[in-house]
Parts: sequence; structure tokens; C-alpha cells
Amino acid sequence: YKAFRDYCLAQRKEKGSANCPEMYNLYQFWGLLLRDVFNESIYSDLKSVALEDHQSGWSFGVSCLLGLYHSRLLKEFRPGLLKDYESLVMQEHKKGNQQLLHEFNSFCISTGLMKPSPTQANAVIVNGHAEGGSPPSAVEP
Repeated sequence: YKAFRDYCLAQRKEKGSANCPEMYNLYQFWGLLLRDVFNESIYSDLKSVALEDHQSGWSFGVSCLLGLYHSRLLKEFRPGLLKDYESLVMQEHKKGNQQLLHEFNSFCISTGLMKPSPTQANAVIVNGHAEGGSPPSAVEP
């Protein structure tokens, strides 16, 4: 794994993420592995590289990261992952990405983290509390 990771990251540095097919493989590997076997170090790699690439305009890594948040949180609740998921959603919301906010709210409602309300479409989970919607449910993860 280490040799594969180092090779992909070296190619990324040389060619840029968008021009590096190896990064597609590495992102997919990270995302699929972490869905089944969570490893903090690998998660940290995925998150930092994906966010860095996203800032430079390439969003494939963030797509893999969002998929990980959704599937891993359904499998096993991890407060740190939910916080990271929420943080990414809020950053994107500030940039005008309404769709991601709606997907996050739907996820929170479907998992019981937030109760639906008539104003749910405008609700945003901020630091574990709904703003503009009903408060999160008392369901303990």
C-alpha cells in the first residue's frame, strides 16, 4: 500500500491531480477501504488530499470523501466523521452549493439526527444543532 500511495502522490505532484489517472485509483481505493475498515491515518490522507485538490478545482476526491461520509456513518456512527461531513457541507453551502446541503439534511433526517419539519428545506445542522428547522432528535447514535 505504501509504495502504491507514494507513487500516486508523486505522480500527482508531478502532473497535477486532474492529469493523473493514478489519483482516481488511489481515491477509489481509499474510499472503498475506509467504508469497511476505518483507519484514521488513511482517512487523514484522503481528507487532506481531497480538500487540497478541491481547492485547486478538481472535485473527484471530495466526491469520494462525501461517499465515505454517507456510507461509513450509516454503518457506524463516528462523531468526528459527522463533524467533518458537516464542516464540508457548510463550506460548500457558503459557496452556493444548495444541493449538498439538501442531501446532508436528508441524510440527517433519514438517520434520526434531525427531525423533519415544514421548514426542513431551510434547516442546517450547525455544530449538532438545527438552525432553521426542528432540533435534532434525542436518538443516541
